[in-house]
Amino acid sequence: MSAFPICAVGVDRSSLSQRISTKKKATLCRSSPFWQKLTQQRLEGSTPEPSFFLVVTVLFLTGLTFIPLGVVFLKASNSVSERKVPYHNEVFKGSYSNHSFELKEDIRGRIVVFYEIDNFFQSHRLYMQTIPGQQLLGNIEHYEDCTIYASRVFVFLEKVLGIGSNATIIQHKSKVPCGHTFRPMFHDRFSLKRITAGGEEEIKIEEADASFLHPSELLFHDPPLSEGEDLCSLMKKKGLQNGEGPYKFCERGFTYPPYLIWIRSAAFGSFRKPYGVVKPPEGWGLPMGNYTLHVDRNFLPAKSFTHLRIRFVLSTLSWMGGKNPFLGIIYIVVGTLCILAGLVISFVYVKYGIGRDPFRNFSD
Repeated sequence: MSAFPICAVGVDRSSLSQRISTKKKATLCRSSPFWQKLTQQRLEGSTPEPSFFLVVTVLFLTGLTFIPLGVVFLKASNSVSERKVPYHNEVFKGSYSNHSFELKEDIRGRIVVFYEIDNFFQSHRLYMQTIPGQQLLGNIEHYEDCTIYASRVFVFLEKVLGIGSNATIIQHKSKVPCGHTFRPMFHDRFSLKRITAGGEEEIKIEEADASFLHPSELLFHDPPLSEGEDLCSLMKKKGLQNGEGPYKFCERGFTYPPYLIWIRSAAFGSFRKPYGVVKPPEGWGLPMGNYTLHVDRNFLPAKSFTHLRIRFVLSTLSWMGGKNPFLGIIYIVVGTLCILAGLVISFVYVKYGIGRDPFRNFSD
């Protein structure tokens, strides 16, 4: 009976199904004509054959859509005013630095301050593996996220990022936050002053708040605290220590926006991240003129490596965000290529009359 196809036509399935197990039924069904055609890839199918008019219509519609969109995106990017101030391009051993720069035109609107870093790779796999995921959710005694990949992770990061020599598994068990995202955190402090005829006028810069965070980052929180208790006292009671970094971690905790912005891993070695918002005295922006930038240096990797480049960036925002002409340019390029491809195909079709029939011989 094993050779008899239960799926064949004319078989009394009700009588056979009482005597054959489910596994046996599946085996017998595989001998059906449909199953044989399926496994031998002999089932009938349809292959789309695009016509000349369909292809040309799609190309022209794509081009006529992409080019105007690219112009709109490029115009929005060009409407953003931006001024970059490089302040680190070599090994810097001090703690403070002053940098003078000039605004050649007024910057109007809401002004956001960014820090821009070149040649620093947050996207390295071993670096990202030490992000304290469970501690960010309030489980401060959970350190497996930082130690599960053994000491090779920490030894590698010590050599590449220059973040110290005490990166051992045992020591990371009592650190908050554990891992290697806190010690190399960017924590340079900026103060901006405008040079006027009467002296210097301070420009206030407010630090980034929760409005700069992604919705998923708003889920991070400190552990539950009893009345009158803070994170520092809770960590002391549990025998936990602050991780090494630019500030005392327990005073600001896991909801501190600059820390959450920093651990948001950048995809490339050159990136910028928001630092804060400028609050100018005039209220409308920054007038043209001379300014002085004072930097309190706390970014530890910058004191060890010569290849880092750091910039202070003043930028307004458009409805698309910051200045980024790439999206507009790529839309215009793709739209133009589609138009050109449509014109070439139309010229060949009209001049030589090449249709679909001559190409059918290639598939026979």
